[in-house]
Amino acid sequence: MRAAFAVGLCGVGLLLLAIRAVAAEPSPVPPNTTLAARVSSGPTAMEYWDVTAWLESGDRFFARFLVTNQGPGEQTAAAVGHLVLAGGEVVPFKWGRRHDAWTLGPGGGSLKIAKAALVLDGPALVVEVDSAKRGIELRLEIARTAPLLATRPLATGYGLDVAMPAPAHGRIRTRGMDAPRAVVGTGAVTHTWTERPEGEVLRRRVELLARKPLGDCPAGGGGAGEAGLRRAWLGLTSFPAAVGGLPGHGFLEPTPAVVVSRSKPLIAVADTVCRIEAYEWDGRELAVVWQASHDGGTLSSPAVVFGNLLVIGSGRGLLMAHDVETGVKMWEYDAGEPVLATPAGSSKGIVFVVSETQMHAVSGANGVPVVQAGSPQRFRLPGVSRSSPAVTADCVYVATQEMVTVSHDFKARSHNTGFAGTGLSSPAVGGDGSVYAVARNGAIWKFKGSN
Repeated sequence: MRAAFAVGLCGVGLLLLAIRAVAAEPSPVPPNTTLAARVSSGPTAMEYWDVTAWLESGDRFFARFLVTNQGPGEQTAAAVGHLVLAGGEVVPFKWGRRHDAWTLGPGGGSLKIAKAALVLDGPALVVEVDSAKRGIELRLEIARTAPLLATRPLATGYGLDVAMPAPAHGRIRTRGMDAPRAVVGTGAVTHTWTERPEGEVLRRRVELLARKPLGDCPAGGGGAGEAGLRRAWLGLTSFPAAVGGLPGHGFLEPTPAVVVSRSKPLIAVADTVCRIEAYEWDGRELAVVWQASHDGGTLSSPAVVFGNLLVIGSGRGLLMAHDVETGVKMWEYDAGEPVLATPAGSSKGIVFVVSETQMHAVSGANGVPVVQAGSPQRFRLPGVSRSSPAVTADCVYVATQEMVTVSHDFKARSHNTGFAGTGLSSPAVGGDGSVYAVARNGAIWKFKGSN
């Protein structure tokens, strides 16, 4: 292990405490590679399979197989759908059965609900509907040509497994036909499962759409449009994140910043659609204090520095500053690369910002870079980092692939190359000035720092 330190730099001497983290790393939700039934016993659990087929003959087939604990009893099942013939005729079907009147195959690999059946664990996905009363006889086989797309939960206890569109073939017969007709085309199956009422998740989406109308977003902003709304909805419905899974691309949505040095706490939040907002908490409910817009996209979590300045970074490389009490935009600084680490401020009015490969020093008064020797004060980091800087009276600490310590003017620098980080975990400063950081292997390191 090699550690290089500048003598006397912020009083940092290496106190190597490689404390192995005791908590086991959470395992991701295992993919359900067969689309098999999960058959949860949760009181509001529900799952369903949607089968869709587009046939070259011009016919279309849609069906849903549903198992739910909501409503009358547990594991109530239903099969509902329709065959739309090329000429426009619609042949509907629907059946419902209590838990003891339908059949679930071994391992949840098949379902037989009255006159409809769905086979999920065979070499092909098979759907059959055979009812003389309904006037429909149908069998379709959908090939398995690609691995199942098994998503992590879109929300807590809400997930989706997808068998992507693949070649399908089979036969159909409806009332008036002398014999079954062979058909070929394309089919797909999706398996949706939820541990809570689906309406609750959909209601949250509706609330978001009502609260974030497209007209409220800046024209042409990256957050404007259905894609931005979908990102925000997934983020909202994924909170709290399921064990082993994080919304988005492995990063949590921005967390709030709280100001407690006032009669009523103020809570500042930002979304990835177009809004930055502040709320006041009176002990019972939240009241909107102000709202501001941004151009959308990924944001860092906000921070309140100097008591009255809300600063937040963006994936577009901007550091934005707002008056925390009024929402008035004070200034904007372009870092030139994504700023996804929460900024930090010093007692001398400097905002320290970590972009992906550099640390910047910016004046909190006007957003102008601090100048050293005629050039903007910047420091290139040893590797990519999204770690938020920790600031003390004398130093700034950043965890990248190494543990980096610099003085406020960036002139005195120290690298602990024995520390192997990920660039994601942010260091924390204890009350005695000690600095704590989590390494790639899960070990917690303690460094003797300064207040």
